[in-house]
Amino acid sequence: MARDGNFVCRRCDGNLVEVKRIDGGRVVYNCDRCHDNECQECTVCHFPRAIWADDGDICGLCAMRCMHGEIRLTEKQAAGIKKWMVII
Repeated sequence: MARDGNFVCRRCDGNLVEVKRIDGGRVVYNCDRCHDNECQECTVCHFPRAIWADDGDICGLCAMRCMHGEIRLTEKQAAGIKKWMVII
């Protein structure tokens, strides 16, 4: 049975498992092997992430998908990622 790559620790290849819930139910994950890869759930894709495109609610991948027109965000969410957006 294949593992979901979203729940694999990038440091040691262990499993990211739920350790607690915060902010009205958002899940915090950590590695069950090295215990050194704490990630929070993205409010858009609901996968554990460590790279954020706003103040810590929307992951960088969801922000990129929004900028490319693959997904739509609410006005409030879009304003959050525009606050941190860097144009190169």
